[in-house]
Amino acid sequence: MDEHAQRAAVRFIVSLDRSVDADSFSDDDAWAFMQDLVNEYARDQRNLSQPQAAALRDFGHTIGIRPGGPLHSYAPCLEGSLGPCPLDRADFDLLLTWAHAQVNADFTMKPVDKVTLDAEPRGPVPPPRKPLWE
Repeated sequence: MDEHAQRAAVRFIVSLDRSVDADSFSDDDAWAFMQDLVNEYARDQRNLSQPQAAALRDFGHTIGIRPGGPLHSYAPCLEGSLGPCPLDRADFDLLLTWAHAQVNADFTMKPVDKVTLDAEPRGPVPPPRKPLWE
């Protein structure tokens, strides 16, 4: 894990009222914390507070997760930063689904409606305005 991702991960862990030694924090520590997240938050569908969610978004942004990004982009970013996931597949999928909901606040983007522009005016056309100064 690079230095920026490590600092963001430590900030997120501290936001959950946990102590962590930033100097010796490693990828294995991060994965152990991910298992704790599954056990304490994801299984019960507990929501994070606003500051905690902001710290999670910051960590996600640091490892390459874009706000509003699709769920399938989370696993490659997380494993690319922390190495292969030691969690079992069901826990990992649960963690990713929960984190996606927390980062996006259970918000899913609706596709933008296509707007067709019509150059013809609709309704009566107002008369031209007189110039203010002649």
